[in-house]
Amino acid sequence: MDLSAYKIAEPEIPQISREQFASMTREQQDKYLYLYKTQLIPKLARLREHHRFYTIHGGRGGGKSVSVAKHLVEKMTKDKHTLLCCREVQNSLAESSYQLLVDQINYLDFPGWTIQKERLFHENGSKVIFHGLRDTTAANSLKSVVNIDLVWCEEAQSLSKDSLRLLLPTIRIEGAEFYFTYNPEGPDDAVEVIKTRKDVLDIEINWYDNPFFPRQLLDELEADMEIDEDNALHVWFGQYRKQGDNCIMDRVSVKEAMERKASQEGDYSIGCDLSRFGGDASIFTMRKGMQVIKVKEYRKKSMVELADLYEMFVDHKKDICTKYDGGGVGGPFGDILKARGYRKIVEVNFGEKAMDSNKYDSAASEMWMTFPLSEAGIPNDDELLQQLSDRRYSYNNKTQKVVEKKDEYKKRHSGKSPDKADSLLLCFYERHAPTIALY
Repeated sequence: MDLSAYKIAEPEIPQISREQFASMTREQQDKYLYLYKTQLIPKLARLREHHRFYTIHGGRGGGKSVSVAKHLVEKMTKDKHTLLCCREVQNSLAESSYQLLVDQINYLDFPGWTIQKERLFHENGSKVIFHGLRDTTAANSLKSVVNIDLVWCEEAQSLSKDSLRLLLPTIRIEGAEFYFTYNPEGPDDAVEVIKTRKDVLDIEINWYDNPFFPRQLLDELEADMEIDEDNALHVWFGQYRKQGDNCIMDRVSVKEAMERKASQEGDYSIGCDLSRFGGDASIFTMRKGMQVIKVKEYRKKSMVELADLYEMFVDHKKDICTKYDGGGVGGPFGDILKARGYRKIVEVNFGEKAMDSNKYDSAASEMWMTFPLSEAGIPNDDELLQQLSDRRYSYNNKTQKVVEKKDEYKKRHSGKSPDKADSLLLCFYERHAPTIALY
């Protein structure tokens, strides 16, 4: 693709030279600074119109989230509003729109704002609330919050149908506005149905629409196009992800599993995909029955540190069946835990012989091909969706389906490892898994 064919948009209020600024009167300077700072990306100027719903979608570098944050801060400064900022899953403020809003409050330098660790509010009565919609406690507490008249759902491609069913009727104030910012995964994303409602402003925005697009990011864009053009068209141009015919799991079924509340009847099981000090993450996944109930991610930890974290993860219960990736750096992990008295620690090497070696060439292929996708309830997580729905297969000379090698997957994804998917698959893999009555 010839990127030179794309002309980056011009700002409505251009940056002027120091000399031009110095030649202005103080009143002119104040007016210029206000207009320059509060300007939106030209394509997003219509955010200042009143609509019930705003769907703002596109790829990286388009400035959609920053623009919505700026618009909402300006709106809350002028008049009293209660803004709900929500995502499907939000375990901390670091996973929320908190910092985007704080950055715009500081940039715009509007008076009257108070910034606290978990609270943002204005002297006119405006305030910001942060919630994760997937969490039952947060969902129930949301129903008790009154006077919400602005809603901003960031990373809205992750929203489930259940969360939208909860959210939309909960906000009942006349004239309330909903803002959804996202890069769509596919036409089956639950948020896409918002476009079919009445009074919707739908805007697609990408990097070339952003006058403030950092030019150095063009190098990153070009590199991504060289590595995997299909993926780059999604990441940078906001196109639906393409899924080849040779992908093991289809995206629609994975999304359904992410929205499913599966049965928790049965034993606990844990899968651990391990890394040490490299760029990959170590992921612990716990399920009860067919429902994943807890996931933790750690980076740059030694095997001893990971063993310590595992003990906290299982609350020091020593009889939970745990399967871990014993290949590469993972071997010592099991030895450490067994020495500490953990009795159900099972090493699984992805390259080892499958249980059904007539059908599968390796344990890795068996894990992927036998994963109970139609029964499991799994986390609603963009990275996990991408990892599960873009792992490919081929056939060997025995006509067996063979999962794509991890190194090949990483080549197609800028070196990123499918560690969340591997941990999940280990969690559900039944190899060597005894029946354990725990509680």
